[in-house]
Amino acid sequence: MRRLPSLGFLLVLLVCAVAVTAFVRYFVLGTPVVTYRDELVTCGKVRRPMDALAVHSRGENFIRVGGRTYRGVRGLQPFYLRLPQLNSILFVTDAGGDGVDFHIIKVGDWAEVRIHGEKLSFGGHIGDPDPPGSPYTDFVERESSGELVLATQYPRARTRVFLNLESRKVTKVEYDEFDNDGRMKLHQVYVDGRQVE
Repeated sequence: MRRLPSLGFLLVLLVCAVAVTAFVRYFVLGTPVVTYRDELVTCGKVRRPMDALAVHSRGENFIRVGGRTYRGVRGLQPFYLRLPQLNSILFVTDAGGDGVDFHIIKVGDWAEVRIHGEKLSFGGHIGDPDPPGSPYTDFVERESSGELVLATQYPRARTRVFLNLESRKVTKVEYDEFDNDGRMKLHQVYVDGRQVE
């Protein structure tokens, strides 16, 4: 006949489970701290006690939209770009060392289109206060019901990312470099991660 665990043992087990859960929640996952709120999103930083040790770390951003919370959000608050023709917003999250995920969220019903972009760096300049097209800005260059063209502007270069909203894929990436007079000196086109031009 098997002996049942004692009440004291079960109590110790319960205390250990609560302590481990609290440790993971506080020290590993962190606590979201709201730093910005508007009619569409709530966003901010995820605070962890260990962040104090990594003084040069930017930490992790989060955004809450349509009742869902997304972590690893790129850019500066408010962390999103408006898509007025689509009545949507776009934001970008890190995809765990595997590029980025583009999130297009329809305002109102909060339906989401998610597109994975391998080895792309877009999103770090979303929310920059400078006008779109200024150096170090990420912006929407063109939008339609079927395609988005996103651009990152640098002092003498520009990257464009083409997103097909129907197939939910990155169809191509263009990279252009310019000389000091603004003339194009390099044009490269990538499809499926391979240079084709």
